[in-house]
Amino acid sequence: MLVVFLVLSAGVWQYANRTADLSYDRLLTGSALAIIERIRSRNGQVEVDLPYAALDILSLAPDDKVYYAVSGPDKSYLTGYKDFPPPEHYTPSASPVFYNTNYLNEPIRAVVVSKRLDDPGVSGWVEVRIGQSRNARNALSNEILLGEMAVLVLVITLALTSLAFGINRTLSPLNQLSRSLRERRADEMGPLPDTDIKEVKPLIASIDQYRTRLQSNLDMMQVFIADASHQIRTALSSVQAQLDMAEMEHDQDKLQNRLALIRNQHRKLTRLTNQLLTHALVAHRRDTNQFQQVKLDALLSAILTSEVRDHADSNIEFNYSNTHRDLTIDADPVSLRECLRNLIDNAIKYGPENNSITLGIDVEAEQVKIFVDDQGPGIPDEMLQRAVLRFERIETGKNTLGSGLGLGIANTVTEAHGGQLHLINRQPQGLRVELVLPRRRI
Repeated sequence: MLVVFLVLSAGVWQYANRTADLSYDRLLTGSALAIIERIRSRNGQVEVDLPYAALDILSLAPDDKVYYAVSGPDKSYLTGYKDFPPPEHYTPSASPVFYNTNYLNEPIRAVVVSKRLDDPGVSGWVEVRIGQSRNARNALSNEILLGEMAVLVLVITLALTSLAFGINRTLSPLNQLSRSLRERRADEMGPLPDTDIKEVKPLIASIDQYRTRLQSNLDMMQVFIADASHQIRTALSSVQAQLDMAEMEHDQDKLQNRLALIRNQHRKLTRLTNQLLTHALVAHRRDTNQFQQVKLDALLSAILTSEVRDHADSNIEFNYSNTHRDLTIDADPVSLRECLRNLIDNAIKYGPENNSITLGIDVEAEQVKIFVDDQGPGIPDEMLQRAVLRFERIETGKNTLGSGLGLGIANTVTEAHGGQLHLINRQPQGLRVELVLPRRRI
């Protein structure tokens, strides 16, 4: 508002000066034209019949001094103040020309007007110059300026008052929102109080949505930590129990059996810990949306090469099926790699010793299907929907399969990519785990 005030003040100042000049310039013009109309030529001489009424027009400004000069052809002096200065670079014209000058140490506003005489013995331009001091002009300009500035100050004051009222009224819901947030307990996640200010409504809605997502993440993290703690404690308790029993065992053969059980429990605990860390990783990357263009052929080839190297001493046959070598999708390469490695590890763990595992890609329109096939026991049809839940073990009738995290990781990664996870029992045996992902994120 200060900048607006300064800009408008400059405009008002220019307007006041222009208005004062325009008013008094008309008086100067009338006087100059009245004088020049009375200039004639007679017997080869230029005569000036000076109408004093023309100068009386300027007496409307009694505090100002008036100066005039009349010159004939060839700039010859006729009457008036002989040394009254003409305008610079003036070309004679019948139209009045205004200019500013100084005379007798006083600022002067002047006008010059010319008239051409073409009579016998006299030929050329005669010129009339009339000047007036600026006292009345300045007084009129100041009067206009003060009046307009008073109006301007009033308008600015009203604008500032209205603006202050509007800002306070608009920020009032924000102040209430700030107080509400400060006074809330850390575990209080209900909706914020509503407001009638439509400009603030989107902010409150966005905060509520953010708090809802945050609460969802916190709830999921708390459930995950509770489940993970239970799973790790159970595994550690089992290992500890086997160790306690091994300490009391004196039979060498039974001791070896105990050590084998401990080793097996340790492998399960290691796999469980790795899967827990992987699940935490993919959950974090899901929330941070670290997507980029991924070349699927390069990613899957690297995963399969690593698995073949790690299981080179086994009887497992690894296969790769992909006819789309240049296929790219929008994906998070880290979470997608961890997802597929867990699926292959599941296929290895629960498949037969001579297992055949296939990693492949199918393309349908704007969807990409990444699948892992194995020759394991599969999953009972009634358990297919529950198998993707965290820590959901599969009962086959003979034993219990898994820690319940491998497929949960795959489901989390698939949902983060906006896709779907399908579990399909193959005939005569085996399971296909299929990730259906969009090629481009919307």
